[in-house]
Amino acid sequence: MSEIQQRYKRSMSRYFNGTHEVLDKKPLSFETEYTPRVFEVILSKVVDYNKLGEQHPYYHVAVSDLGREDYPEMFVAFRHEAFDNLEDAQAAFQKILEADWTKLKEIYRNIAYQFGVEDLDDDYDAPEEGCAANLYDLGYLTIDDEKDIRTDDMIAADDRKDCPYTFGKIGRMTAIDVISNRQVQVANRVYLSWNFDIMSDMSLEVAAKDDPELSEDFDGRWAGYIEGRGADLSRQIYEDVIEEFTENMSTWPGDDVDGYEMGHIDGELILKSVNGEDASFENRQDMRRMLMGLPEKDLAYLYKICETLDHDIRKEVLESSWKHKVSFHRTTKEDEWSAEPTATPNM
Repeated sequence: MSEIQQRYKRSMSRYFNGTHEVLDKKPLSFETEYTPRVFEVILSKVVDYNKLGEQHPYYHVAVSDLGREDYPEMFVAFRHEAFDNLEDAQAAFQKILEADWTKLKEIYRNIAYQFGVEDLDDDYDAPEEGCAANLYDLGYLTIDDEKDIRTDDMIAADDRKDCPYTFGKIGRMTAIDVISNRQVQVANRVYLSWNFDIMSDMSLEVAAKDDPELSEDFDGRWAGYIEGRGADLSRQIYEDVIEEFTENMSTWPGDDVDGYEMGHIDGELILKSVNGEDASFENRQDMRRMLMGLPEKDLAYLYKICETLDHDIRKEVLESSWKHKVSFHRTTKEDEWSAEPTATPNM
C-alpha cells in the first residue's frame, strides 16, 4: 500500500469507523484544465441500539474530498443528517452524483454538516485543479487520462526526420514518476545525474586507415606518443567530452542554450538548475514534492533535458565523440611533427 493509499485509509477511518458499513461508493468528477477535481460520494449504514437492546439502522450520505493540487489532504468534506430509511438515503446519494458544479455548491450550502472545502466555501465559478498524485494512486486517473504536457517543439521533434530525439506523449504524473525514479548523485545535495565512467576504458589508438585526415607516416610515432603521455591525454579528452555538456547545454532545436546549468562531480554529469531555478534536492522525497509543485511548462523542460541527456550519454555516442577528439589531437600533433626541421615520422 502506497503512502497516499495509507493517508486515504486513515482520513476515511476518522469518519467511517468500525460501526459504518459502506453500502455504495462512487466518484463525482469535474473536468478542469489539467487534472479533474474528484470527490467520492459514500452511502453507509450504522446500526444503533435503544435502551431495550433493539437494533435500529441509520443511513448516512457523505462526500469525501480527494484533494486539490494546492491542498492534497483527503477528508470527509460534508454529509447529510442521518436518514431513517434506505430509500431516502439512496435518493440523496443519487442527487449528489448527478450534480454539476453549480448544483453541488447549492447542496453544500444547504447541507447539515460542512467541514471546509475552499472552492465550495468561497463559491468558485469552477472547481480548482484536482490532486493528480492522489487520483493516480487511488485509480481515478491513468496515464491515458492525463493531458499531454509536451511543448510544441517536443511534439514537432517526433515528426522531423532531421531530429535524432523523440519525446513521446507524456502526462504530468508519468513525467514526475520517470524523473523521480532516475539515477541521482548525492553530494551535499541530491542531483539528477548521468554517468561518464564508461569513457574510462576508451582507447587512444587511432590509425590513418580509419581516418582520411591522418597520415600513415605517423602511425608509429603516435603509438609512441600515447604510450608515454596516454594518461594525461585521456584525462584531457575526458574533460573535453564533459565540457560539451557543461558548457552551453541545450536541447533540440537549440533555442534554450541558457536554460540549463550543468556540473560535474566524481565522474557524473549533474543537472544544477533549469531556467535559473535550483534543480537540487534534499532527498528523493523532497525531489518528488518539488516536482509535484512545478508548473506544467517547467516540468516539461525538466523532462526534455532528461530525455535528451539519456539519448546523448550512451556508450556509442560517447565513443564517437571520444574518437573524434582523439583524431583531432593526433591531427594537431601531426601538424607539429610535420613542421619540425628534420621530421622523422615513425621515430
